Order: sequence, then structure tokens, then C-alpha cells
Amino acid sequence: MQRSGVVVLLVVAFAGMLLSPMACTTEDLSIVGVMYHHWWVPSRWSDNPRNHPYEPVLGHYDNANANVIRQHVAWAKQYGITTFVLNFWITDRDWWWVSRNTNAVTDILDQEGINYFFLIDGWFEFLSQPDPPYEIAWRVNSRAAPYFNRSGYLKQDGKPIVFFWAASQSNCAMFNAVRSGIEGTIGPIYMTGDPWNAPDPWACFDLRMDYNPYISSCGENDYSCQLAHQEDMWRDRSSDRKPWAPTAIPGYDDHYVRPGNPILVLNAEFFRKSIRTALTRRQYHEDGTKWLFICSWNEWHEGSQIEPSSNFGDPEFLLKTLKEEIDSYRAAALQPAAAIY
Repeated sequence: MQRSGVVVLLVVAFAGMLLSPMACTTEDLSIVGVMYHHWWVPSRWSDNPRNHPYEPVLGHYDNANANVIRQHVAWAKQYGITTFVLNFWITDRDWWWVSRNTNAVTDILDQEGINYFFLIDGWFEFLSQPDPPYEIAWRVNSRAAPYFNRSGYLKQDGKPIVFFWAASQSNCAMFNAVRSGIEGTIGPIYMTGDPWNAPDPWACFDLRMDYNPYISSCGENDYSCQLAHQEDMWRDRSSDRKPWAPTAIPGYDDHYVRPGNPILVLNAEFFRKSIRTALTRRQYHEDGTKWLFICSWNEWHEGSQIEPSSNFGDPEFLLKTLKEEIDSYRAAALQPAAAIY
């Protein structure tokens, strides 16, 4: 009788852990990153025609301004953000601002102890060239790679992290050729992306990660639909038992630049649930950590930013929500019940 009771109690306890989100919180939350768009120069902001639904507290700033960057860093530190994912365009026409603003931002991030890595953007514009992997690789090697050895550039397993956005626009054969072109010149990289249409995404990437889980097939302000989609995405990623990282969002509104996508007004409770959904499942990093990304810090064109906005009574309400959830996750992970997985 005693032995049967013990078995029943163990079975019930184990079932409870499987059903509880806290059962998956044992991984240490080591990276809290934001998608950071440092393309802001005075000419990019427009009110006629308008190209952004919300207004920043800092006004229409220049992202090479040291005071602006230092305020961004101060907010990041205050609210638990460890990493900036810099939107690094490799196209020739954008190099003027990429070079100017990247130098300004990374100099201060290095000084302030904030990590960063690059989201490689614009690579898909070379797919029509005779040799796309060559065109992409040499630009990464000559333009992005000089930053890889800087003190703040984030590495995994000793390799600089390089995130290829919108990887589904090509295939693993092309990305493997790009990797060869990069690694043959500068050495190993930790390459991330999400070619969701590939039979095996890990055949060309070390880790799957998404820029933004927003889906346009949901209705306007249909937060439940968006959350259900995110739950499906992260369940799919985790079920493969290979390294991946989720992205949470506070809202989305790009109607000034891309009319037709349903608006998702910035909402603290939706953001809270998006973060919790992102952190529920195991991520299978070899070092046993968990990563969380937020889209975005300052993509004002798409209305997804958590940077303080003058449109709200409390400009920092989304940053406060993020910090509450970071603290809550870490507190739960210290509880004895959460230590069993």
C-alpha cells in the first residue's frame, strides 16, 4: 500500500510538471535581446507623408548621436536588456549610414558593456547576381567581420553570431556556400536564421531564430490569434530538440508603409503573454541557457517598438512589462519545483 501510494504521488507530480509552464523554466535566461534599427537619420523620419504610427520620446533623432545612444543603453540596463541585434545592411546604397551609425553605436556599446551582434539585411538583393554566395560573403567579410573581434560582439561557442534575416527567401545550398565563403576567409561563425521552408533548417544554420512572429492572417487587434500562432511556432521549434530562440512582440502597425496588414496596437498584456509564450518551452542550447528576443527596440515604421513613446501616459510601460517578466521568470527558475525537468 505504501509503495503504491508513492508511485501514485510521483506520477501525479510528474504530470503536474508537464502541464505547468514552470516545468520548462530551468534553463538560465542569459540573453535578452532587442532588434535594434540604427538606420535613423533625420531624413528617414517623415511626417509628409507620414511613415511611423507612434512618436519617440527622444523626437526624430539621429542614431549616430552619442546622447541618443547612451539613453538607449541606460534604458536597456535599467530594464534587463543584455543584447542589441543591429540591423546591418550590406547593400552598397546603404553603406553610408551603416558605416557611420554602426561605428557610433558599437563604440558606446563596447564602453557600456552591452553585447551586440548583426542581423544581416539586404543579402537577398544579390540573389539575381551570377554568383550570389560570393556577393554576399565578400560584403560580410569586408564590412561586418571587422566588428567580430570587438569586446562587445556576442559569440557562441567562441564564434561570432551572424543572423540572416528572411532566410526563407533562399535555400540551404546557397547559405552553405555563403558560410563557406565567410569561414574560408575569417574563420568559423555561429550562423542563425529561419529557413522555415527547408526540409532541415539545421542543415545550414546553427540555430533557428525569427525576427518577428507577427502573422498577417489574423484580424485587427486579434491578440488571441497571434498568441496561438506563436504557441504553434515555439512548439514546432522545441519539438525538434535542436537549438532555437524565440521572439516576443508588443504589437505591430506598419499601415503607413505597407497598407493592408492588420493593425496590432501596442498592448502591455499581449506583450506579457507573448513573452511568457516564448519562454515556456525548452530551447536546447548546448550550454543549457535560454535566449529571448524582442521585436523591436525601435522599428518605428512597423509600430513594434518598446523604446519609450510620447503617445502613452507612461512612455516606459512596455519596458516595465519586460522587466517584470524577466524577473518573474528568473524567480520561478530558482524555485525547487522548477529545478526538476
